[in-house]
Amino acid sequence: MSFNLKNIGLTSRILLSIWLTLILIVTSIVVVLKLNTPDRHNLPMPPIQLHDDLLLKLLNEPYSSVKQWFRQQPKKDTRRLFIVKNDQDILNRRIPDALDALRTRLSEQKPFIHERRHGRAMLGRLFLLPNGNHIEVLVHTRIGPPPFHHTILENIAYLITLLIAISGIISWLLTRYILKPIIELRHATHQIVLGNFDLRLSSKIKQSGDIALLAQDFDHMADTLQRSLQSHKHLLHDISHELRSPITRLQLATELAKQAFSDKDNEHFLRIDKEIEQIKDMITTLLNLPAYELEPHLAIQDSIDLLELIETIRSDLNFQQDHIKIEINNQLPMMYQHECIIHANSQLLHSAIENVLRNALNYHDTNSAITINIQLLTKNASHYLAIRICDQGPGVRSELLEEIFKPFYRTSAARDRLSGGHGLGLAISKRALELHGGYIEACNQKPSGLCVTLSLPLSLTVDVNPI
Repeated sequence: MSFNLKNIGLTSRILLSIWLTLILIVTSIVVVLKLNTPDRHNLPMPPIQLHDDLLLKLLNEPYSSVKQWFRQQPKKDTRRLFIVKNDQDILNRRIPDALDALRTRLSEQKPFIHERRHGRAMLGRLFLLPNGNHIEVLVHTRIGPPPFHHTILENIAYLITLLIAISGIISWLLTRYILKPIIELRHATHQIVLGNFDLRLSSKIKQSGDIALLAQDFDHMADTLQRSLQSHKHLLHDISHELRSPITRLQLATELAKQAFSDKDNEHFLRIDKEIEQIKDMITTLLNLPAYELEPHLAIQDSIDLLELIETIRSDLNFQQDHIKIEINNQLPMMYQHECIIHANSQLLHSAIENVLRNALNYHDTNSAITINIQLLTKNASHYLAIRICDQGPGVRSELLEEIFKPFYRTSAARDRLSGGHGLGLAISKRALELHGGYIEACNQKPSGLCVTLSLPLSLTVDVNPI
């Protein structure tokens, strides 16, 4: 079975890249050290001229002047020469052990010794000065490559540069190799969020292995989502047709009934017509809600008076139930006292407010009023139009205040199906508010009752004046 680099996975490729980096770094270090290590035949020779000058001065000048002269010589030369008198170096330096051992073997019978040991050449010479004192001159130098750690330190700049260059290049190539398809995947995911399900990655990503499998999985997901969305659209179309047919028949029956009754009954027929139109609009809005969530700008295309909308909802509820008390308190600034025009989806906003009001009507104390407070609200440095609806009912346990906005959720004590609800009203209200860029929240009030606040961004208002 032949080995093919394209068939290995991403983990193996990363591992191979690390191995390759280490191999290249080690190889480069060896090459640099080899090129920069002096050859044993080209090592600097002992300072012969300095050695000769020293011997001449020792024979002809006082030891103190020789000492002063020797101090003035370059350190790179004097560090390899030791002048010892009475077991003390002329510069008070410590004598290396190997060189000191050679010095102890110097004598009048053996005044000159030359040795090679441990990669170094050592030379010792005993001088008898005119005053009768003995002086020992010791010389040492390398005759082979320097110690490895010395070579490393001498070439540290080259090695660091090589290390950064090699690891940087390979890291950049590896990062580019990994990130390029991930960036493509991120772009494709963003397109899916925007509703473009036609984008496919397999044709764009030429890699193989794990990345290619990820691209194939993404394409499979996009295909599944596209088919699901198309099926959903067909289903909504069929449902819409099935719902509109009986409504159309109801409208036809209403028109026929008008002819059989007198004009004094027209008010009731007008009410029936209004409710039928509202049902039709509601069906259209609810069926379009999934599409609105993908493209919110399609939903917010109406200009409505928020105050008039709330008053209309109150009138509709009063028509359905006698003797209910709904109080509207407009606490907005003076500019919004008579009208408050906003950009919104009239049917969605109507449903959101009406659902909360109906919920309050089901559980409020019949001896008290339901209050609707319309006010400005600031939260997290953002300004909102807040519609706060409060009842005097039993309220909801604090741990369930967020749960009541979930679809089909009902509390066991007060929010049950006996009240006529199915747990959808508040969920629809929540989706409608979020579609407008707002939010909905609930809290209990004292001594009893529930308050639900529907908040719309102040930016939805027409010709907004700064607060």
